[in-house]
Amino acid sequence: MNLKMKLMMKIFNKVKKWFGSFIKDPFFLYRWDWEHTHGYRRPPRTDNQLHENIYGGCSHDPYYLRSDTHMLIEDLHTGVTPFLGLRRRNIDDPSFVFADTIEHKKERIVINGISGRERGFDITEVCLEFIRETTKQLMAYGVVYYELVYELEASGDVKSFSLESIPSGYLIKFFNNYYQVIPWWVASGANTKVGIIKIPADKVLRIKFPKNLGGKRELKRILSRLYKISSEPLPSFTMESMKKNEDTGFDTNEYSKNKYLETARLTKIFGWNQRARTNSYATEYYYFKRYLDSEMSHIIFREHILNKLNDFLNGPIVKMTNKIEMRGFVTREELTSWKERMQQGGIKLIDMFNSLKDR
Repeated sequence: MNLKMKLMMKIFNKVKKWFGSFIKDPFFLYRWDWEHTHGYRRPPRTDNQLHENIYGGCSHDPYYLRSDTHMLIEDLHTGVTPFLGLRRRNIDDPSFVFADTIEHKKERIVINGISGRERGFDITEVCLEFIRETTKQLMAYGVVYYELVYELEASGDVKSFSLESIPSGYLIKFFNNYYQVIPWWVASGANTKVGIIKIPADKVLRIKFPKNLGGKRELKRILSRLYKISSEPLPSFTMESMKKNEDTGFDTNEYSKNKYLETARLTKIFGWNQRARTNSYATEYYYFKRYLDSEMSHIIFREHILNKLNDFLNGPIVKMTNKIEMRGFVTREELTSWKERMQQGGIKLIDMFNSLKDR
């Protein structure tokens, strides 16, 4: 009986040990960690960044680089915030401010951390830049990840930090950790090593495409269809006929009109004007309605990204204990009011445009 009990206890302890190891390391990282034979290992970092920069080994999404999809993404990310630069600003200019009084030292830590540079200019400029870049990545991939890389003082407070972009294609979440998976074909292109890197969730800022604009799945549908209808100016059979100097009776004007109208339907939620490539199919009222829709999409991006950034900076590591707010930007209430007045008539549309264009 004692022998059987000892045997059972031995088996139980082994299972307990194995299960405990599995909980701590569910992907067996200690086994899957070797140098890629055709690459080289970068020198070890001196900070606490965990992820590897594998952009060089990742294949680029064709939606981001070609046709009207590129123009749509470019227009959204350049229009989401104004380019104020370092010029002298007026009190009415759009700006970002801290909601409560903040000591100078912590203010500089936050500004430099958001900017990613050794010395950011001010909270307005770094927030404008951060929102623009994040909007660009959201439009291209539907989700953005940043790793918080930081240095602590002896007291345990954050001395400095930066938000380093993580490629989203090889990042998964499992319980309270993220895992960056680096297969051999990516490691080869990025000159790093194959493996799986565990990153605690509290070090990762994750921003998904706003649900108010359809979410990631709807974005993929829009970009996919937009890419297809804009990848060639005319159908291939028409191009072949033109080379042979044959007349097929194909109406190119009707074809261009249908492409314009479908693109307009696809991008309605963004209010994209297709860079005003033609005014033949749009009335003045419709043009300005699209403009208001475009401004609303900008508001949604700004608010969504800033809310996520505020939540993260007030998390357990940075502990900003403050809030960054927007001042002087167009609000949802203003846009709604302009839409209602425009529908009722009796206003000059150009006055509305001039009131909103610099904000």
